[in-house]
Amino acid sequence: MSEFYKSCSTLLPLFALIVMSGLTTNSAAHAQTLHNNRASALPIYSAPGPYTYSHVGATGGTFVDRVASCQSNDGRNTTWVAFRPEANGTIDVTTAGSDFDTILLITDTLGNELACDDDGGPSTQSTISGFQVSAGTQYFLRISGWNGQEGNVAVSIQGVDLRHPFDRWTEAISTLSTNSRIFGWNLNTVGGPGLSCFVADANTAVWYAVTNIEFSRVAFEVESLSPNFNPMIHIYSGDPTQQANLIDCSDAPGGGTTDRVQTDIQPLQVIYVRVSGATSGPQGSYFLNTIDLLNTDAEEGGTPTSATLSAAYPNPFADQTTLDYVLPAAQDIHVAVYDVLGREVAVLHEGVQTAGEHEATFDAAGLPSGLYVVRLTVGDQTLARRVTIVR
Repeated sequence: MSEFYKSCSTLLPLFALIVMSGLTTNSAAHAQTLHNNRASALPIYSAPGPYTYSHVGATGGTFVDRVASCQSNDGRNTTWVAFRPEANGTIDVTTAGSDFDTILLITDTLGNELACDDDGGPSTQSTISGFQVSAGTQYFLRISGWNGQEGNVAVSIQGVDLRHPFDRWTEAISTLSTNSRIFGWNLNTVGGPGLSCFVADANTAVWYAVTNIEFSRVAFEVESLSPNFNPMIHIYSGDPTQQANLIDCSDAPGGGTTDRVQTDIQPLQVIYVRVSGATSGPQGSYFLNTIDLLNTDAEEGGTPTSATLSAAYPNPFADQTTLDYVLPAAQDIHVAVYDVLGREVAVLHEGVQTAGEHEATFDAAGLPSGLYVVRLTVGDQTLARRVTIVR
C-alpha cells in the first residue's frame, strides 16, 4: 500500500467513496458521493494508483448524450476522474482491477473525446497507452459500463507526475448551476493565490466557478466529511488576488465543520468559490452545496427554511453600516464582528429573536480602517459578511 493511501485512510470517513483497494461500501453510501459528473470528478494526483471507487448507481451526469466512438453499446452510465500533468509527455491509463466491463475515454474540459478504449471483449480492463499530454492542461477520464454494467472502478495513470487539477483559481472546475451538491477532496493542494479573511488559513484550497444565466441570490455551503478537516470558504467576483473582488468568507467558530456564505449573482457573472482548510485541520473531504435562495424562497411563499444574512450597506463605510437578516423561527442568535485575527471586536445582538426580518447596525467608532467579518450564528448555522472600514 502506498504512503499516499495510508494518509488518505486517516482523513476520509468510511462512507466516503474514495476507498483503498479491497475496502467495500454499500450502494446506499455510494449514492451521496458518486463522481457522477465533471464537477464532482475524482482528482488523481500524487500517486499513480490504482484509485478505487464505486460506479454503482451512476446515471450519466454531464454529456450523458454522447456515446464512446470505440463502442456503440456504451451504457452512458458515466463517472468522471480529473488529472493535470506537471510536464509534457505520454501517459498510460488503465482500469485494470475493476470488477465490471468498462469503457474508458480521455476527454478535454468540455467533454470532447480525445481517446477511447473498450477492452475488445468481455474484459474488465480498458487501456489507453502512449497518450500525449501537455503540462498544466486539465484532462478528464470518462468511465462507463458496457451495456450499462456497474461495479467498482480501479483506475491508474502512469508516465508523468500529476498535481491536483483544481487547486488554482484559473483552473477552477465549473459547477455549472445552482442547487447542486458535489463531493470534494482537499489533499496535497497548494492553493494558488487568493486573498483570505483569516490568518489561520492553511491555503490548501480547491477552486470552483459558478455561472448563472439569470439573477439569483446564492448560498455556498461546505460540509466537512473528515473529522479533522476544518473548512473555510471564500467567494470572489473576479481575480481573487484583488481586494475589491473578495465578496465574503466564513470559518465556523470553534473548529466547526460547516460554513456558509451567500451573494447575489448577476446574469452570466462568474463567481469563484475557494474551499480551504484551517491550519488546525487543513485537509480532508467535504460536500459543497450551491443553493438558489431566491427561487427557493419564492417557491415557499417568501419564507426561508434557514436563516439568511444580506450584504452590508453601505460597504465600504466610514462610521456605520447595516446588515439585514431573516430568521425562519424564533431562535437564540449571536451577531458579532471579528477582525482579521479572529478577535471579536463588537457584539451587535445576542439572545432570542422572533421569526422574520431584522437588522443589525455596526458602529465602527474607535476601530481602525481595514477588513472585518460580521457573523450571524443561529444554532449550528453560521453566516458571514465581509465589511471594510475606510477613513
